[in-house]
Amino acid sequence: MTAEDFLEKLAMGESLESLENLALSKAHQRNDVQLFGKGAGSSVAAQFDIKVTRNSGTIDKPLPFALFGILDLEQAYKAVLNMLPGDVTCSVSQSGGNVVFTYVSGGNTDTITVSCSNFPYTSFIKATLVDLFTIRAIRMSISDTTQTGNFDNPLILVRRSIFGKDERDSLVPSSYIDPKNFKDNRVDIGDVRNSSSHVMSIDKEISLVYSLNDTMASGAYTLNFSVFVNKFEKHNAVAKFHI
Repeated sequence: MTAEDFLEKLAMGESLESLENLALSKAHQRNDVQLFGKGAGSSVAAQFDIKVTRNSGTIDKPLPFALFGILDLEQAYKAVLNMLPGDVTCSVSQSGGNVVFTYVSGGNTDTITVSCSNFPYTSFIKATLVDLFTIRAIRMSISDTTQTGNFDNPLILVRRSIFGKDERDSLVPSSYIDPKNFKDNRVDIGDVRNSSSHVMSIDKEISLVYSLNDTMASGAYTLNFSVFVNKFEKHNAVAKFHI
């Protein structure tokens, strides 16, 4: 079973434990790399790509969007996207498995579309209602090399608990550019080759917030997030009073 098959079945609601057992069983039968790294081979559970496309540039300002955060998605990310520029308003919709952010400023309208290469993005993030993903690294790459100024925008990690607590942390992707493997349209946050690397964990309360700059004369462009996952953890409450 490929990593893509695994994530698709997980997003469709199949048990994490049954999928892990199936993957390990098949790996054992073939004597090849094991999906969860419980033995020889890679410890990467999966890798998937999230594509974020700024479709237009009629609003000449950076526009923020959010990834993950399934609980906040249900509230159109209103509490997460609280840094909209000027008079810009934002609405959020779901279409064809994608999430679409629509921005309005006066008579101008722009959109940003979030999609997933492997399977419907909305199905995938629904899995985070019960599962936690430990992320080894994120590779950010941009389709238009004239738009690398986007890497100077802060990447903000937001945790909003169901009880209203709001915690935030941030980093600037351009500060992670490594001269040894520099490519002018790519930044690695974390080490994709290091199995002990741990950049962040994602669950139902965590959102990633980022902004895409104006398209200028270049037209629509796409920022790709290649996410390298070390493991999945399923959290189930025990039917027991602890008193």
